[in-house]
Amino acid sequence: MRRVLTLLVILALLAPAAVLAHYTHGVGDAFAVVHAGSEDGPALQDEGLYLVAELSDGYLAFIDDHELAHLRAQGIAVDVLVEKDDESLEYLIVHDHGHAGDPGHEHAEPHPAAALLHRGPGYRIMSVPAEILEAQPNCVPELQRVFRRPLSFVRTPWPDPPLAMRSVTVDPDLAAAIAGITEGPLQSQVQTLQDFQTRHSEYIGGELASYWIRDTFLSYGYLDVTLQDYNDWNDNVVCVKPGAVFPDEYIVIGAHYDSINYADNSDAPGADDNASGTVGVLEAARVLRDIEFERTIVFIAFSGEEQGLVGSDVWASEAADAGLDVVGMVNLDMICYTAPGDTEDLDIISNSASAPMADLAFETIDAYVPELTAVEGFLTSGSSDHASFWANGFRALFFFEDSGDYSPYLHTSSDVVGLSANDFPFMVKNVKAAAAVTGVLARPFHVALAHEPLDHTESTGPFPVTAEVVSAEPLDEASLELRYRIDGGGFTSLPLVPTGSPDEYGATIPATAPGSQVEYYLTASDVDGFTTTSPDDAPVVVHSFRTGITFAFTEDGEGDQGWQLGAPGDDATTGQWILADPVGTAYQPEDDHTPDPGVRCFVTGNADPGDPSGANDVDGGRTTLTSPVFDLSGATWASLSYWRWYTVETTLDDEFTVSISNDGGASWQVLEVVDQTEVPWTRAEFEDLGGIIPLTGQMRLRFVAEDTGGGSLVEALIDDLQVVTTAGDVTAADRLPAPVASLDARPNPFNPRTSFAFTLPRAGRAEIRLYDATGREVARPLVSGLPAGTHVAEFDGTRLASGVYLVRLVLDGEALASSKVTLLK
Repeated sequence: MRRVLTLLVILALLAPAAVLAHYTHGVGDAFAVVHAGSEDGPALQDEGLYLVAELSDGYLAFIDDHELAHLRAQGIAVDVLVEKDDESLEYLIVHDHGHAGDPGHEHAEPHPAAALLHRGPGYRIMSVPAEILEAQPNCVPELQRVFRRPLSFVRTPWPDPPLAMRSVTVDPDLAAAIAGITEGPLQSQVQTLQDFQTRHSEYIGGELASYWIRDTFLSYGYLDVTLQDYNDWNDNVVCVKPGAVFPDEYIVIGAHYDSINYADNSDAPGADDNASGTVGVLEAARVLRDIEFERTIVFIAFSGEEQGLVGSDVWASEAADAGLDVVGMVNLDMICYTAPGDTEDLDIISNSASAPMADLAFETIDAYVPELTAVEGFLTSGSSDHASFWANGFRALFFFEDSGDYSPYLHTSSDVVGLSANDFPFMVKNVKAAAAVTGVLARPFHVALAHEPLDHTESTGPFPVTAEVVSAEPLDEASLELRYRIDGGGFTSLPLVPTGSPDEYGATIPATAPGSQVEYYLTASDVDGFTTTSPDDAPVVVHSFRTGITFAFTEDGEGDQGWQLGAPGDDATTGQWILADPVGTAYQPEDDHTPDPGVRCFVTGNADPGDPSGANDVDGGRTTLTSPVFDLSGATWASLSYWRWYTVETTLDDEFTVSISNDGGASWQVLEVVDQTEVPWTRAEFEDLGGIIPLTGQMRLRFVAEDTGGGSLVEALIDDLQVVTTAGDVTAADRLPAPVASLDARPNPFNPRTSFAFTLPRAGRAEIRLYDATGREVARPLVSGLPAGTHVAEFDGTRLASGVYLVRLVLDGEALASSKVTLLK
């Protein structure tokens, strides 16, 4: 846990750019559509392909003759749109969502000189002479400019726990803050921005608007407000509110303040597009100013959006280059128009990587702004400032008034208050939603508790426990407690008292008999009654460790204990298991898991440094790693843990299987099957091996990585394996109870996504099957080998009709649990 007491000047990390870079990649190459799945993008890029935009059926790319031949040899379809790019053309993606010609909605089209290059599902690719690109409406959702720069991909897991396991809890301070958002001030500020006449990034009106936005942030009491000067145009206005616990984790809320009129740029009032979004950012800054948050919030008013997302691209690309941990971005663009006769709803537009963030947004709006209907926008991409964050590998959401029926007055002199910005009660709800989502992402800070849980130990005690506790308001010292129990008995409370180190508190669990199971949790409250625990869901979930254990078998990869590399039946042509120092690629780490000076681990092959990522991954079949025999015959309890790194990309049809044997390898019991990428190093733990298989003197472990079906990029690593045991009179109460099968959907009813939380009583092949009212199976949200325990499966019901469906959990062909879900559209 880190705490900041002074303001962080974020732009100290972001050096101003003198002039917007002129991207020239692709000259002489072909401009093409590569037909591949969205999950294939990272692997294609790491093979050297220059991907520049994502489509519903693949990617746009600049490729040379060698790359074209290689792709076609792999069976990947490629449509060449321009044989040799020479920079005389720029390219646009036109999204055809079927709303053109609807009353009150004018579908934006490219310049008449644009030429059709390709038509795909829901989109067209057009070329535009470079000299007239400035005449194109770049920021409307139908038209997306193709930048000559490589895409970046989100490669980190979503940091918050899945929503299926929890609900958004309304924070009273955040709820009170957003309740203070009212119609009058919003309309007044939109009018103020409109009165600058034009806020085009090369006009004085835009410059004056940037100063007004800066002064407005300062008037709210913010000190870290900066004009980001990136070229000769008007500046981005950046305001930073530092986080109290994790100041180097960032939540961005932004909107573009510039405006444009293609007929006459001296008359571009830009009320809905996008004074409304800019005022939304300002209002979020105002109402959130007096609340402390765990993460840093960055409020940004972007310039240059109407000329091709220039301002947001500069900020996002420099943030990526500086390695900033941008957890998520919320983009507000046009949030104050409702078409005559249209139903008010806020569209939230996401991409696949940002889906967990979108789930959180919908839950948050339901909890904080129940009077607002939020729906999933139908665009997979669009040309507003969120796209700059997507392209730089960050998660982002686009908040938009209606992606099917937005203001028809944008980019004209009629984009004014009353005609275009015509629904300020609707804008109030949208700004409340944006402020609430930003606050929930940043997490209101009341009490934070950081503790490193105790692990199994050879000691019998006593056991010191320490934690760092910080709070926004004074702590209630009497509330700081450690609660523990031995072998399933009742909980005993101990006070957490200051240790003498800043913000550190401690208590000591007494000594126990060898083999005892100790369970505990910590709790702390402030004087206002806000409470936190460690772990988060205590006392339902607790920390647990065994005392007086024996290390029966350990492996850190630094010696040679007789592991078997390979097995009869192995047929992988490359990527066989070896014991080595891993060579880092985009898909396997540069270092093993063991702290220095250890360097080796088990890895499925190493390529030479500098080789492509797939040069020596698992190809053509399976490769097996088998442990030597180890003895658990005297143990009354045993636990297994190991650290694994597993990557499967390109074709997601492969599995990593871990098994255990108690007869020297004559027969095997599956412990877990991993069928999706899990990185970075992830700890797998099986707390009660005796509950899975009888313990004998002939125990072995087996790890199998495979490439089956379509060619995939598969990498697996194993390190720091431990088997710990206890012996003696350990009663049946020590055994962890076997999990009971369960199946639950949240939310329910849903539209169109829900999450199935389910529990398996044993390891095996798990399936979730969905049936309609006639008994016809309509979907299988899950088919996977899984260990015993609790899991989550996501489901998207977009293609299904409204109605009641039966959901069934099946394990190895046996139906274990069922429930009903309702899809409402």
